[in-house]
Amino acid sequence: MPLKDSIRDMIRLQRDYNLSDELFWEVFNNRVLLNEQIDVDDFLRDVYGRGALA
Repeated sequence: MPLKDSIRDMIRLQRDYNLSDELFWEVFNNRVLLNEQIDVDDFLRDVYGRGALA
């Protein structure tokens, strides 16, 4: 059974970013629970600014 795109996004976030638990759950709530079609990379840039994730 294929993974939902939202779950795949969350797996990628855990793999590619060192997110705090608080930020991970904020993204999870928006992307998975609310099923918002957000670009998670853009979402993180908006929350923490362009230089914070470099």
